Amino acid sequence: MKKDTNIQNIAWEFLKLNPEYNADYKSNASRPKRLNNTFSLTIHRQLTSDLSANKWGLLAYENPSNLTAPFWSIAPTLEAEVSAHDEPALLPMLHNVGSTASGLLLLNGDLILKIENAVSAIQVRIKNGHLFKNTSGLVLRLPINHQLPLQLSHGLELFNVVTGQQAKKIATATKRIMSNFFLSLSISSQVATNVR
Repeated sequence: MKKDTNIQNIAWEFLKLNPEYNADYKSNASRPKRLNNTFSLTIHRQLTSDLSANKWGLLAYENPSNLTAPFWSIAPTLEAEVSAHDEPALLPMLHNVGSTASGLLLLNGDLILKIENAVSAIQVRIKNGHLFKNTSGLVLRLPINHQLPLQLSHGLELFNVVTGQQAKKIATATKRIMSNFFLSLSISSQVATNVR
């Protein structure tokens, strides 16, 4: 799988060439963070020393010699919970379409899953990450606020990566509907303000 075409990998190529980032990485490098687990994906643990990586837009320091892009604190991240019914299981779906996943267990117990294919990378924050298993399904949480159109767009991108299908027509229609919805709310609130 070609890994250099998604935007997060391109950003990582630039960051790992930064001498200041390299110096920070070396001064904060500590014990191996890889967790021993029964998952079919690699999970790393965020350490207290990783908190300073936020100034680089990262959730944890990543070795600049690694090809794999890091976990970004500034990347779009969907909120999710483990499905009570475990269907469909996420990891086998990813495997079936050639997508990959890796995880970062945060200090607060949430698990960040980075799900990638050749052209996309999307992060999902799973509350109570210890509940996520190889057979777990996910339920996305989409707040009804001004970020909803953007969250729906990222949800459709996740759908594309997980299923290997393209949902561009659905994405375009959803963006148009949500934009019109929020535009009409904005106009309605302006009219109501002017009437008063």
